Amino acid sequence: MKYYFAYGSNMNNNQMKERCPDSKFEDEKNLDRYEGNPKVYQKKFVSVVGESVQIYEALVYYREGQEVGRPHESHRNIVYQGAKECKLSEGYIKRFILGK
Repeated sequence: MKYYFAYGSNMNNNQMKERCPDSKFEDEKNLDRYEGNPKVYQKKFVSVVGESVQIYEALVYYREGQEVGRPHESHRNIVYQGAKECKLSEGYIKRFILGK
């Protein structure tokens, strides 16, 4: 089984339902279409350490050469809600999502 490591706005379940309404949580083809793979975003597998220190190989989408910057407030709010749904720590949310 392949895992998609959701980050950013893809952590938000409501947004994912809008993007892939008929998909199961594991559906990669619908995400490929939405993310514009392979023209806009590329994908690769990375190692992710779970809570139980188990290592998972997870699929991530990335944009080659994309400059890092601040997201638009509406996008940041979607990411924030997703982070809360995924039960990320308050410290992580404050630092990496809210920029505090």
